[in-house]
Amino acid sequence: MLYEILSVIALGIGLSFIGSLPFGIINMTVAETTVRKGLRAGLWVGLGAAMVEFLQAWLSLKLIDIFVQHARWEKAFNFIALFVFFVLALVYFRAARRAPIHREARVGSFPKVPDYFRGVLVSSLNVMVFPYWIFYGAYLSTNGWMNLGNLDITFFAAGAMLGAFSIFLIYAGLGMLLIKRASTLTKYFNWFLVVLFLGLGVYQAWKVFS
Repeated sequence: MLYEILSVIALGIGLSFIGSLPFGIINMTVAETTVRKGLRAGLWVGLGAAMVEFLQAWLSLKLIDIFVQHARWEKAFNFIALFVFFVLALVYFRAARRAPIHREARVGSFPKVPDYFRGVLVSSLNVMVFPYWIFYGAYLSTNGWMNLGNLDITFFAAGAMLGAFSIFLIYAGLGMLLIKRASTLTKYFNWFLVVLFLGLGVYQAWKVFS
């Protein structure tokens, strides 16, 4: 039981870490807040954003509960997953081949709201997180790596929260360095994602056609 719980938490941490790794509005807000107001303020932004990540992941997995209970969809979903993984590998490959554009750090002005609620607001605007968690939740469920009961969903969402906050912690700690090197680091992140999704695609192809 403990092993299963830790496995589900680890899956949530890993997927959230990967999803939050590239530069985006949330982690850049964390970094910029740290530059402007200090590490404590940046961490409050990250905490607010991570709490929203918990709710988004939990709700997404609840939405697919009915979908994955229908066995006839499993085979179709495996083919969709195969297509998605290779498309993502191609997208990040094209992005990684682009020459990095070096930019100076730009720290914008923020609304005068508490840092925690700034993180909540920015993370709430990231609606693309829902298809991300729906896809991976369905993928993990149909492959038998987790079930969609309330307990597993809660632990998975907790892992997603921890994974997101760990990335925000890195962005807060490195602050200005990450802002200045955003374009170059994004290139390396993209190559990492190319290898990851290509590997998942190969595994999925082996599973579908074996």
